Amino acid sequence: MFGEKKQSINKASGETELKPGDAPVPTPAGVKQPMAPEDTSIYFMPDSFQAQKYETHYAHRKQGKLIVILGLVLLAVLAAAAYIVFFDPSLLNGGSNVVPLPTPNPNPNDIVVTSSTPVPAPATSTVATSSAIVVALGPKDTYIKYKNKIASSTNETEVLVIIKSMGTPDRVALAKKTVDNFSKMTATAQQKYWDLSGEPFHPLQGNEIIKENIDGSSATVTITYPDRTGGGQVGLLLMDGVWKVNAETWTGKKIVTQRSNGADSDSDGLTDAEETAVGSDPQKADTDGDSHLDGTEVANGYNPIGAGKLISDQNITTYINDSFGYSCLYPDAWTKTVGANNASVKFSTDDGQAITITIAANTKHLSAAVAAASAWNVAQVPASQQFNSGSTSYAISSDGLTAYLTDKAQKYLITFTYNLGDSNIVNYKTIFRSIVVTSVFGK
Repeated sequence: MFGEKKQSINKASGETELKPGDAPVPTPAGVKQPMAPEDTSIYFMPDSFQAQKYETHYAHRKQGKLIVILGLVLLAVLAAAAYIVFFDPSLLNGGSNVVPLPTPNPNPNDIVVTSSTPVPAPATSTVATSSAIVVALGPKDTYIKYKNKIASSTNETEVLVIIKSMGTPDRVALAKKTVDNFSKMTATAQQKYWDLSGEPFHPLQGNEIIKENIDGSSATVTITYPDRTGGGQVGLLLMDGVWKVNAETWTGKKIVTQRSNGADSDSDGLTDAEETAVGSDPQKADTDGDSHLDGTEVANGYNPIGAGKLISDQNITTYINDSFGYSCLYPDAWTKTVGANNASVKFSTDDGQAITITIAANTKHLSAAVAAASAWNVAQVPASQQFNSGSTSYAISSDGLTAYLTDKAQKYLITFTYNLGDSNIVNYKTIFRSIVVTSVFGK
């Protein structure tokens, strides 16, 4: 099976080569059978078998090496697992020495307040403390926003909503107490309804020196008047990541800024701003040529650009309050904002000024003149400032920026207030008067 057998006769002896199938030649007697040469029979191993043997040998060596490597890897994994379990279990939770990446501020103007120890909270206020609280609005900006909201409100209900939103629980509790007693206040107190904290109301004019000092979860905002005669201090508390107004303390006298009337190019009693609002010509004193100055006509409820009443002016529209049966006229270009329960309305101009009307129950049935005298702290309102017009009676202050009006039955008391905003220029005094004059009850 391992190869073919080849039979041959030694050629050196000269004997004949036997072929397959030939009978063997007999050996003579006495002659020894000669031994066949060493190359007489030769056996060969096939090349294919030798190659197969070597391939099998090398395959077994490779498998052995792979088994050894896998064994070493498995041993290393088991050793690492044993180390973590028995020597450093904290690695299972991310490691005891892992330092988290800092979280970027969502806004570059945000203030990040950090505190290593909690700051004790006042007895009646809950102050939220945290190791890292992101505050979107600082104490100073919070207070300015708070004051601006208060100044733009139209009644005590709106003020209470503002304080609930931006004040501490102490501040809110005091505000609620004041509002509960609002109906019992005098006209003077009602006129100052925004003073819900029991402190004087100091509107910000925009030129004060305002500084903030933050101490953990509390802050103090200091307001200094431009002439340094006084100022205020406001305490704020950080609650749930938001600064809340807590208390105000004011000292010194309030500065009264000198006011001046707006420009009146044609000297007709209407400022140029009012001429634009009603559609008259600022360069012509009598726009419609009816021998009456434009200012005189508007102040008394007449149309300065044509015949008839002021309602005939296409630039004028009517505000109707069905809840109280009240109406008045105002420039159509102005923005109207109606307060809660229709108890107030504000007409705002494009230059930041506004006229606010507030309606309240006249529980003492005061006349407009008596209510005005009480509010202005005078014994009696001069007759030149008192008027009667159909279903109403009213009184206008000497500076023309405040008025009181009652219906004929003195069931309601209406307060008119002209807010100059950040300006000291009175641009709409005549229109303010026309709103009062055109006020009507019962329609």
